[in-house]
Amino acid sequence: MTERLTVFTLILNCTMLAACGSPASQGISLPRSDTSDAAAMPHAREDAGQPMPEPDAGSPDACVPPPRLTVGGSYSTVQLLAMLTDPGICPSGWTTLFEERFGQGKGEEALIPLQPAYVREVDDYGDLPGLADAIIGTHTVLGAQMPVVRISLFWPCVMANETVLAGYRDLITAVYGAGYEVELALVHHASYPAALHFAPAAVGTIGGWAHPDAPEAFSAYVTTVLAEIGPILSLGTSIDLAMEPVPQLMDGYIHREGKIPPGGRNAGHSLAVAMTHMRDAFLEAGPAIRAAGFVPAIGMNIRPLVGDAELPGAELLDFLHNDWFTDAMVGGCIDDDFDGVCESSRPPAVDRIGVTFYGVMHASRDTTEFGLPGWRPELVLARREFYPSDFAPDPTQLRAALTRIETRYTERITDGSLTFGVAELGFSSGNPTTQLSWLDDALAVIGDFPVRFLTIHAPLRHAEFSSGDWYFHLVSRCCPPELTDWGRLALDALSVWNVNRAACE
Repeated sequence: MTERLTVFTLILNCTMLAACGSPASQGISLPRSDTSDAAAMPHAREDAGQPMPEPDAGSPDACVPPPRLTVGGSYSTVQLLAMLTDPGICPSGWTTLFEERFGQGKGEEALIPLQPAYVREVDDYGDLPGLADAIIGTHTVLGAQMPVVRISLFWPCVMANETVLAGYRDLITAVYGAGYEVELALVHHASYPAALHFAPAAVGTIGGWAHPDAPEAFSAYVTTVLAEIGPILSLGTSIDLAMEPVPQLMDGYIHREGKIPPGGRNAGHSLAVAMTHMRDAFLEAGPAIRAAGFVPAIGMNIRPLVGDAELPGAELLDFLHNDWFTDAMVGGCIDDDFDGVCESSRPPAVDRIGVTFYGVMHASRDTTEFGLPGWRPELVLARREFYPSDFAPDPTQLRAALTRIETRYTERITDGSLTFGVAELGFSSGNPTTQLSWLDDALAVIGDFPVRFLTIHAPLRHAEFSSGDWYFHLVSRCCPPELTDWGRLALDALSVWNVNRAACE
């Protein structure tokens, strides 16, 4: 039999208490960041103003409770279900690029969502009812400790196929019925409807998010989600506009092999257009989500730049990857010449930001011209370069990534208008003891910040992504959920965390 799989994550929601730190209010600083030296200051308890006994500082009974942790799971459906990569069901940038590259004899290496480690076609082709069964089946093992499920929708399917849209509604209803809470992500390792793949020749860019119709098409998608799925969501549900949007765009337009939609290799000007189109679309979508009673959110991949920062295009790479889009989402900054100065501003798109952290990056000596056509053609952008060591868990670099966000957006974090957290943490060892050590290190770092949520990849046996590097865990419909050694250790560590908290309260 074949197996139906899904990536599983832990979501740890940290309520800001005295144990979580926050820097002094510095406002939003929009120029390129210098995160080399930032200190965390005590953050007020959420129940400040309520009468509370104050223990003597010298008393052995005095303690500060650790953050309150809530655990959940996350599902990127485009990576999990073979039906979503079928051009007859969901024509998309992925399927169009696959057909292009297949004609060039490169089809099998083009389509990341079809990698066997993510999607395994079995008896019934990997569908949404099967995914619902897989999620529901985990509740008896994990529901008490992992009550939140984040489901990533697939834009092309929602807009192209009423059956798939109905399937998403049924999936969400079933997950609620199992006792889980639900969060949504609108874009996660996804692409765009196939109609956007090729831009009109007169535009002078390749398609995808650089297509002139992309912002309007995304707006229609958000309207459909709010109208068709919104009524079954609980008010206050978090809806991520995207997870890791900037790496997705960089890979789509300046990837050396051109195997990410829309397949650009050296399309730096198209990348600039795509980034502004996505920015504008998200700045429209965020307020619409907020007005509907939900929480607009985003997951930003923050990768500290290490190595030779003086290489041509390195500074611009660092700024574009880590700051430019985030400034727009959190601060409403309109910076069309990519220099860190806002020519104008709009209402912020998001009220919640999660950092995804998978290590650091280097600047390549390989560069491309970058900038909006006719504006700043002299800009040079370095491509991202990665070495094996760049993916190693590193508490110091995790601290740098969190500091970058905390110091840049202190004003909104401090006044409570922006919830700050860690949307994903990556691990790079299949050794449970090593992973547990990394979890301990990460929690120690996170405790120094006003973090409210944390996501790490986690803990079920059967059909794991691999037993070595990048130890992702998947859950299969075929087999009863069973904790791995790592999953057991992780949940034990979280139980200890909560016991320690209870002892302090």
